[in-house]
Amino acid sequence: MGSINRDGAGNQSRFRRYIKKFEVAQSKNGTYANDQYTNPDLVPMDKTRRTWGWQAYVTYWMTSGFAIYNYSTGSALIGFGLSGPQAIGASIFSPVVLAFLCVLCGWVGCTHHITYTAASRMAWGMRGTYFAVAIRVMPGLIWDGIEAFWGGQAISTCIGTWSLTWANWHYPLADGTLELRDLIGFFLYYIVFLVTMWFPPEKLYRPFLVSCIGFCITVFGLLIWSVHAAGGAGYYFSKDYTPDLTLGDSVPWAVVYGATAVLGNMAVITLGQSDWCRFSATGARAPMLAQFFACPTFTFIICTLGIIITSAASNVLGEAYWQPYLLLREIQAHYNNSARSRAAVFFASATCAYAQVCVNIILNSVASAMDLTSYAPKWINIRRGAYLIAAVGLAVNPWQITTTAATFITVLNGFGIFYGPCSGILVADYWIVRKKLIKMDDLYRGNSDSIYWYYKGFNWRAFAAFCIAIAPAMPGYIMGASNIGGGLNAWIKLSRLGFLTGFFISVLMYWLMNLVSPPPGLGEGTNHHDEDTLVLPSGYRQDRPSQGKYSIIIDGEDVAEDVAVSSDVFASEKGAEANMKAYAV
Repeated sequence: MGSINRDGAGNQSRFRRYIKKFEVAQSKNGTYANDQYTNPDLVPMDKTRRTWGWQAYVTYWMTSGFAIYNYSTGSALIGFGLSGPQAIGASIFSPVVLAFLCVLCGWVGCTHHITYTAASRMAWGMRGTYFAVAIRVMPGLIWDGIEAFWGGQAISTCIGTWSLTWANWHYPLADGTLELRDLIGFFLYYIVFLVTMWFPPEKLYRPFLVSCIGFCITVFGLLIWSVHAAGGAGYYFSKDYTPDLTLGDSVPWAVVYGATAVLGNMAVITLGQSDWCRFSATGARAPMLAQFFACPTFTFIICTLGIIITSAASNVLGEAYWQPYLLLREIQAHYNNSARSRAAVFFASATCAYAQVCVNIILNSVASAMDLTSYAPKWINIRRGAYLIAAVGLAVNPWQITTTAATFITVLNGFGIFYGPCSGILVADYWIVRKKLIKMDDLYRGNSDSIYWYYKGFNWRAFAAFCIAIAPAMPGYIMGASNIGGGLNAWIKLSRLGFLTGFFISVLMYWLMNLVSPPPGLGEGTNHHDEDTLVLPSGYRQDRPSQGKYSIIIDGEDVAEDVAVSSDVFASEKGAEANMKAYAV
């Protein structure tokens, strides 16, 4: 009997050791351990990894703003029925609003070097933040699939320049919304993407720059070709053009819809802007100033170029191709697969495919993975989260979303209905309620000792403000989504303002609720992060900072395997000394 018990205990011990091999590696540069609220990707960014100057943020917006999804958003407005000038008008307003929101939402990342997840704990509560993170991550899953599908189309188009058999191969799938060649390109894209994802995000600055330069050359090449071949900006800029009948009864509202669709497209970036701003090596002012000008500039330019190219190319090809890869295929076919056209399309599609890899990393995979880590910090880090998001993105059937311009625009607008209130709550809490003061260690304390615990880990003020903010837009959004391209009514028109109404209503309601029922800990904390004084709750020594120059080197495997970490274990000096002996090298 004793032998059986010993064997069973031994097997169980071996199983635990095997499972622990899959835990996120313990930080070797800090005196803290991974727990439910803490891991190396959730704690404040240490100074060794804060390497981005203002130039890096200009490059960031050159890559993420001057990108295919913004090109497609602008060109989709043409496919949706707007004229060229109307589509450009719809693209002016949104980037300026986005620039303001990037500054407001990203400032906390520059000053306190924390992720969106950690910042959300202030407003939503230590457990309530899981909801805010889900709002941030879910659209990232969908967009990851869309961006990957476009990347797969680019790779397929590139292969089609080598083989005319491939270029002319038609094998429809999914009721005609997908070609087998594009599905193969989809899988090839993911191979390249997963390899690139192995590099840490702070080392991707140069690949982003190369991507941006290549994509710029491609877009301006398409612009020169299309305008020259069409003899101008094209049919959609002519005085004779009238909007599609679907929008004919409400062109002004169609322009508003287009503007809010661009907002919905980019709003997820503003929501999680602190994820990237925490890499700043120069504080907040220089990066924020760079972003304030770079964001609207590059976003508006690429939207406008997408509109002009789509309009001009429609005169040459006879149809408005708002997806750039389909446009490249039609250009090759238009010139009868000549050597010159195949060479040009090869370069354009190859640079677009590479740009898709970089953009997907910036906007979806890494950004969403930074927040996904909050659900299981001991098991998920940025790299693992990005791979998980890529797997889910494969399963969302993105080809269904990009089938028509109307479907694409409707999906974009729907995202903004949920982003607006989340951004508003984040801004109101940080800027108005707490006046930029954060008690850093309490962001990692998962019990009632934290001022961000509220009621059982949830802040009812944030949830109430969110529900009130989305309420006006939801009826119209449901009506519009169930009848895409159908007629307009007052509810649908109101839903098209969902991002803006949601943002301002949530700011107002959250502020009022905090006035009526002030949360605990107002006025506590600092307006910047000092890593040489921060002691995290899971610290081995409560008399030593968990970051900075006082940190000690530890053996991560021993920590993960031999000790159950909790703040209670280290409450006493005796417990701290015992653990120091166990962990010190």
